[in-house]
Amino acid sequence: MGTKFTYQCNKCDYSAHISGGRDVGMIVKTNTYICNKCKDIVDVITEYWTDVTINESRIGKCPKCNSSEYLEEWDNKKSPCPKCDGTMNVSPNTVITDWD
Repeated sequence: MGTKFTYQCNKCDYSAHISGGRDVGMIVKTNTYICNKCKDIVDVITEYWTDVTINESRIGKCPKCNSSEYLEEWDNKKSPCPKCDGTMNVSPNTVITDWD
């Protein structure tokens, strides 16, 4: 089962509810990317790893704009905010979500 956390920028009001890196659920594997078109940090399906393939056209694409050409793997050690280049950290008031 995968886990998502709320990351908050230290300079602006931007936040994202994401895994923060590579994650695995019961059906899919994901990784966290910055979409330079949407200017958002998003979790992207990287692989279905069961016999059940729900929607293969979603693999490797931003869940917001459905594009793959603007994705850049998010480095949670550097943690740049896509809005202002501030530092993204797990919020002290984080909402933890188990998914899949």
